[in-house]
Amino acid sequence: MTPRDPEKVGEFEFVFGDEPEMFVHVFRAEEFSGTPEESPEADPEWFDYDAVPYDEMWEDDRYWMPHLFDGETFAGEFVFDADGDELREWAVETDVEGIEGGTDR
Repeated sequence: MTPRDPEKVGEFEFVFGDEPEMFVHVFRAEEFSGTPEESPEADPEWFDYDAVPYDEMWEDDRYWMPHLFDGETFAGEFVFDADGDELREWAVETDVEGIEGGTDR
């Protein structure tokens, strides 16, 4: 699958234990070509907004995905235990300036 005209809408830092591990950029695209395919990370399925199966997803998804669906820009931090099994702290800020158009921190 290839997204058409993706727009950067979010940024996150993921911390595992005491160490930042990943800095993630989130993009949104309204259109795409091709067919979504299974990957090691996900088996893509279509859901209505009110039926997204958050209980079957990464724990942090429930805190930022609604902002993606609402068309907002956002930035945040998610702190997990060292094994990545338990979300200990999180913060998401919405309507973040400087995110749109692919601008990095």
